This record gives sequence, structure tokens and C-alpha cells, in this order.
Amino acid sequence: MIRRNKPLVPPYAMELQYRKELYALITSMAKDFSTILEIYRKKKSEIAMDASWLTTDIQDRLKRLGDKWEERFKQYAENTTPDRVQKMLKQTDLQLMESLKNYMAVEQLTLIGTAIPVKLRQIMKVNIAENVELITSLPERYRRRIQSIITGVINGDAPWNQLQKEIAHAKGISMREAKTIARDQTNKVFNSLALRRFEQCGITKVRWIHSHAAKEPRAYHIRMWDGKSGLEDGRPNGLNHFVFEMGNPPIIDEKTGQRGYPGDLINCGCGMEPITEFESI
Repeated sequence: MIRRNKPLVPPYAMELQYRKELYALITSMAKDFSTILEIYRKKKSEIAMDASWLTTDIQDRLKRLGDKWEERFKQYAENTTPDRVQKMLKQTDLQLMESLKNYMAVEQLTLIGTAIPVKLRQIMKVNIAENVELITSLPERYRRRIQSIITGVINGDAPWNQLQKEIAHAKGISMREAKTIARDQTNKVFNSLALRRFEQCGITKVRWIHSHAAKEPRAYHIRMWDGKSGLEDGRPNGLNHFVFEMGNPPIIDEKTGQRGYPGDLINCGCGMEPITEFESI
């Protein structure tokens, strides 16, 4: 017999905190970059007469400022990501213990909450490295946008009164990138840790659970499984409630045929339900 358990879902509160911290960094960075914009605004008359001297000057100023903020983002990532992943593991364990409390012995669940096997440590290390890389890339992309905007104004391709609007737009893009990173990495890290804990508990089957949290959910992910399709080829009519073997993930993208687990696709916030089976008496 199969016993239904409480699904494990990526912690939204941790995603919000992650996003809030990145937003604060981006806001400070944008304010710092605005000082360069004021320099060129005050030199409009000089620029109108001869803009050739600005090429090197712009690149030099923006490069120095970009390096400064890339280092700050990197320091933030390296200082906070290990602790964030550790907290994610704790959240995973708490949800897993709640889900399996009527199935496993208390001693086993206590072990789950404390023991970190080598394979899980490796997964955590990979997650930390990916987070650091993504966070550190934010200021470089922002710098390139600002440089493009300033160059466009100086070359006469855009009017000066459009400058603030363009700068606000550049900041908005970085904010959206940060939001995507916070959501995507929270989902990926949580689910990757949950899968390793499932293995540790001897869980062999998992039920895909759509979170219903996304504003634009993937139709294939939200569609309810018919209970039959996909058992052989891993291509169910819908992923929601689809039961699959741990080592044989289903197709998660109908167009590309990519296989994977909840959270593998960008912005996928789906969760997992550990399946426990026992013999009926």
C-alpha cells in the first residue's frame, strides 16, 4: 500500500529574504553609478563641442566602479551563501521530519536532522558555487547597460532628458534578474537537498506536486496526471501528482524532452511528496 505524506515545498520566506538583500545591493550600486551620470550631465556643453575625449574617460570610470561593485557582490555572496544553504538544509529536514513523522522512527528522523553525508556535502558545495557566480555577475551586466546608455546620449542617439528614464529601466532589469536568481536558486537548492535526504531515508518514489505559486505556471506542470501515462516512457499527460522513481526523473519540458526534477527548470517552484510503501495485513 502507498501512504500519502505531506509534500516538501521550497520556502517562500527564504526566497523573499534573499530577494530583499539583493534589491538593497542593487539600489546602493545604482546610486553610486548615478554620480558618474552627473559628471557627464554637467559637461554637456563640452561634450557637444567634442565627444571624442570621453571614450576612454567613460570606460575608465565605469570599469573602476564596476570592479568595486563586483567585489562587493562577490563578498556578499561568499559571506552569506554558505549560511543560506545550511539554513535551506535545516528547512528541508524540518519539512521532511514533519512529512515522515508517522512513518519513520524518531531516532531515524533525528539522524536525518544532524547527519550530512559526503554526497550531500558535495551537492551543497556545488549549490554554493553556483549562487556565488550568479550573484557576482549582476554588477557586470548592470555596468554594461549604463555604459551603453551614456554612450548613446553622448553620441546623440538619445536625448539627455531620456537619461533618467533609461537609467531607471536599467535598474529595473537588474531587479528582475535578482528576483529570478532568488526564486530559481531557492527552488533548485531546496529540491536538490530534499532529493538527497530522500535517498538517505530509503525513499525510492516521489510524487510531483505543483505549488500553484507562480503567476504564469507551466501548463504541463499544473496539468493533473491521469494515473497511467508516463510510467514506461516518463512522459505523463501532466506532471502534477505524477509518481516517478527517484533515479528515473520524468520529462519536464514537452518541447525539448528534457528530463529532471521539480525546480530544475527556470522559475519552477514545484515541490515533491515522498512516497512510502508498506505491505497490507
